[in-house]
Amino acid sequence: MSNEMAESANIRRQALCREVAAENFDGEIGSLTRLADAWAKTSPHERGAILHNIIQQMHESVMLVDHDLRVLDLNESARRLLNVGEFKTEPMLNVDSYLHSVLNIDGKPIRLEESAPAMCIRGEKVENVERLQIMPDGTRRYYSVSGFPIHNPEGRIEIALVMARDITEFHKSQAQAQNVIAELIRQQSSLERLMDSVPFGVILLDTQLRLLRTNKAYRNYFDPSTTFNYGTPIDNILPQATESGIMNILRDAIETGQAMQVTNFRYEGFQKGPTYWSGTATPMRLQFRRGPIDALAMVALDITDEISAREQHVKLAALAERRAAEIEAERSHLNAIIQAIPVPLIVCDAEGAITAYNLAAKKMADDLGLNDWYTSNQGDAKQQAVQVFKENGELLERDEYPHIRSLKGEVCRNVIVKVRNSSQPYINTLSINSAPVRDGQNRISGAVAAISDITQQRRINEQIEENYQREHTIATKLQESFLAHDLPEMEGFEVGQAYRPAKDAAMVGGDFYDVFRVGDNKYAVVMADVAGKGLKSAVYTAMTKYILRAYALEEHSPELVLPRLNDALYACTPMEVFVTLIYGILDTQNRTFTYGNAGHEQPIFYNNVTKSADILNVTGRALALVKGSAYASHTLDIGSGDIITFYTDGITDAGWGTNRLGQDRLVQMLESTPDTYIDEIVDSIIGVAQEFAGGMLADDAALLVIRAL
Repeated sequence: MSNEMAESANIRRQALCREVAAENFDGEIGSLTRLADAWAKTSPHERGAILHNIIQQMHESVMLVDHDLRVLDLNESARRLLNVGEFKTEPMLNVDSYLHSVLNIDGKPIRLEESAPAMCIRGEKVENVERLQIMPDGTRRYYSVSGFPIHNPEGRIEIALVMARDITEFHKSQAQAQNVIAELIRQQSSLERLMDSVPFGVILLDTQLRLLRTNKAYRNYFDPSTTFNYGTPIDNILPQATESGIMNILRDAIETGQAMQVTNFRYEGFQKGPTYWSGTATPMRLQFRRGPIDALAMVALDITDEISAREQHVKLAALAERRAAEIEAERSHLNAIIQAIPVPLIVCDAEGAITAYNLAAKKMADDLGLNDWYTSNQGDAKQQAVQVFKENGELLERDEYPHIRSLKGEVCRNVIVKVRNSSQPYINTLSINSAPVRDGQNRISGAVAAISDITQQRRINEQIEENYQREHTIATKLQESFLAHDLPEMEGFEVGQAYRPAKDAAMVGGDFYDVFRVGDNKYAVVMADVAGKGLKSAVYTAMTKYILRAYALEEHSPELVLPRLNDALYACTPMEVFVTLIYGILDTQNRTFTYGNAGHEQPIFYNNVTKSADILNVTGRALALVKGSAYASHTLDIGSGDIITFYTDGITDAGWGTNRLGQDRLVQMLESTPDTYIDEIVDSIIGVAQEFAGGMLADDAALLVIRAL
């Protein structure tokens, strides 16, 4: 019977071993978990033998450790690792007996409680912790250690199973790769100095798109908190690099071995909003001229201002700091970068002779009729039957050329010159940026200039200015036509008036006031502000004034006139136009004022009996916003000495920030000077408003003061 039981246990052990072999245990936590499950399938008296058979079939170094950190069993690979001969359980090998040869990855000794067996006995899982072992011959071996606590059926930790995988060859490969990259970077000192001298962004990547080098200009594109660590993947530095398509462009450049150029590329990865870029991604050979591609140079030029404003070309001032002997090996790399820049670019030596230029510069020269300019030793425009003038028309001497001035250390920005070729009937306008190029001793060795032909842009701007002046003349005449200068005399009342344009007199505003007779002893009083500036505003202002006059002469009641005016303006003006307006009827015989206020600044009524001023409420929304709007009206009884003051927001908004004239100060002024001449009241209000505005009003201001005698 006992033989049969032994045979049965042997069969189960063999089956479990085959199952273990099929599981392909690899030293990872998942393998250890499956091994623990296999162990749990056996009875207590079989576990030792079965675990021994299991671990002996595993290629990784495996040991079993009990609660006292004594080694219960280990396989052949582990014996070689620990330099242990034929393993015997008596006397048992303690874990701390081999720790002296095992170190942390940084070379520090491991305390017993930090060892994988101790951690597993405490119930912790150990996942791929790297360890270093110094061998007897002094060589280093690296291991990835994993461990797993094994519980008995009652749930208590009974033993710890620890695996170690030899990763020495991986470490060697990694170290060799780092040494190659480090050597590659050391060989690029000249290129690095050159990169930092140019004002556009340049970044060098390896073929895995990891960072090798950036220049200052590229780093300045980013938030100051951004870090640029060597070896960092570019998609960890550049936000949304994958989503925006940048990673695909870089990979295509490496895979095809050809430069990839982008123009007007929209990028939305920065917090400040969309930006626009032009540039290239150029595969390079940094280590061996005839070897495989081992790097990628990405040149990025921020052209956001050009795309957004559409008013000027990209301003590019490229500084090249080099000497011929130092940069000869890198010249081809620099030329590749220069050729990819879409802005015409020339480089000259210390004598002013052109030594390099890009395709854009050649095309510009051909367009200007300078067909052999780029082969000239001196690059002197006068030798090419070309005259160069300053913007004011004076002849520009050679020593005043921007790139010649830069040879003296000057950085020239947006220098405007005019070029006339004797063989062509027209004059071209150029914008030039130039900067000196310095060598390693900070001596000027040449100059670099970026040139933009802005002839067409200047012509468009001149046409826009001409059209604007024409519109301004028309708008001014319209404004003069609807500003009331000679107001009708109203028996028993006196009127003071003032209109002050904004400090930007070129923009005609929409403020106006009006007083006109609508019947016996009845006068319409109007104060209004039409939204907008310029000719369109003037047209809608005139429209508002004369439609109102027409309706008021038919039926002057505010409840009838304002709704009709609102619907007419709603039908005749675009959506962005609206009008705030006060319209009232002054009855000089009954001495009453009936008014409606369509969203305008609230008039101020000074009562001479109470010696106090009140605000007259708004009675409806602004005109032209909603069709079918209704407007209520209010009636005031006016006694001798009472004053009604009408104004636009140019009065109360005078000032900056929180320090503005405001309605409360206007009320105080009227309460403190009710008995002065009415013109003095008007002048006082205008004067105080101008003081708050620093001498010149930021917005048009209209003022109308009516006092009962």
